[in-house]
Amino acid sequence: MLKVLKAQNIEEHKEWLNIWENWEEREVFAHPNYLSLYQNSEACCAIYQKKDKKVIFPFCLRKIDLNVGDNIVYDIITPYGYGDIYYLGEGSFKNELNNFRSLFESWAVENNVVSEFIRFDLLSNSRLLYSGKVCLNNENIICHLNKGEEVIYREFSAKVRRNIKKAKRSGLEISMDSSGTDLDDFLELYYSAMNRLGAHSKYYLDKAYFHKLHQGLKGHFSYFYVSWQGKKIATALVLVSAQKIYFFLGGSDQNYFSMRPNDLLHYEIINWGIANKKEIYVLGGGVDAGDSLFNFKKGFAPKGNVPFYVGTKIYNTVLYDSLCKHKLERKKKLENISFPEYRSTNENYLI
Repeated sequence: MLKVLKAQNIEEHKEWLNIWENWEEREVFAHPNYLSLYQNSEACCAIYQKKDKKVIFPFCLRKIDLNVGDNIVYDIITPYGYGDIYYLGEGSFKNELNNFRSLFESWAVENNVVSEFIRFDLLSNSRLLYSGKVCLNNENIICHLNKGEEVIYREFSAKVRRNIKKAKRSGLEISMDSSGTDLDDFLELYYSAMNRLGAHSKYYLDKAYFHKLHQGLKGHFSYFYVSWQGKKIATALVLVSAQKIYFFLGGSDQNYFSMRPNDLLHYEIINWGIANKKEIYVLGGGVDAGDSLFNFKKGFAPKGNVPFYVGTKIYNTVLYDSLCKHKLERKKKLENISFPEYRSTNENYLI
């Protein structure tokens, strides 16, 4: 009644993709090719079906490189962005979810899975019934696009509306690329932003990552650019689901901040989402709770705060404790917010 599909297997990839394509929501973060973007892990999807109801859980299976005996051991994490245990079908899923969790826990134990870390969808249906520990990570901002352009614009903060007007007066122009043709322009702005922010090396995604995204997620991404006199000065990569769009990665040239290109950028992404009948634009959160980046995003939806939760679960307490002890013996630093504790914070945040 439970099967775990692996994207590397051609037939299992087809089965997973077929389920995804026939799903009304078609969340991009559940697409087999999205999970396959991430190295040092195996893209998997657990599926439980009963009659016309399905429960699916896309996840990355990671080998743990700490020795705790003869067996190879693993842990589970959802990839960068959002994940969930999704429901496909109508009606209550309480019984189906309980059955899924029982069967999946048995699979996890049999396959030497030590722990699990989930970043829940912001509008998750499964979080309240999760069998592990649920923690509030921070807040994110979402903009409900079905309000329409006029209402949304009126709800912008006064500062955002002023900045949009200034950007337009400055002669800034918007363009969109849904193929990745202008990837070099994106990367120049993106890497510049990472340099300015002092970002960790893991965020310097190489061209191969983006080429793989272009090939595997056609129709589910778009690059937006703001240009001045033919020069691209700000950009955003947006991921596209059936009902939602997500700000994913971006960057801008600090020499043009005074022209307010980023305000215009998000405004036009919102308008594009409305025109394409999307329901929600997920702007995300900040680096830290309530920081300047979060407050900037909040300006586009002052009442759009939603909690962002993560879930943690330990399947094998003995192995988990052994791994943590092993890590301490190597004198690696532990942080209170880190889960699982036997990995570094950088390893925990899969990108």
